[in-house]
Amino acid sequence: MMQLVFADRFYQRLTSEVLENRDNLPLEHYEILTRYYRSLKEWPEWRSFYRYNWVCRVHPMLSVLIILPQCDKPWGVLDAGCGVGTEAIFLGHASR
Repeated sequence: MMQLVFADRFYQRLTSEVLENRDNLPLEHYEILTRYYRSLKEWPEWRSFYRYNWVCRVHPMLSVLIILPQCDKPWGVLDAGCGVGTEAIFLGHASR
């Protein structure tokens, strides 16, 4: 359950970055982020669905992280380059 709370908080912060932090990001980064997540701005009525979809999508990845055995070196996660790296950033924070 704690993993889902973490996923939800991460998504809330991501949404905040896209919607509120224009002045805190370099313009190039802000443009890439808002282009990729433009639906958050253009269709605010769908934000609850996007949030639910995010939490459901990352839940299996979190489940895998939890069952990985402890080892001397940190586990690596391969992000196959299907976006802007949001899931890779999320999994990096979740695995700490």
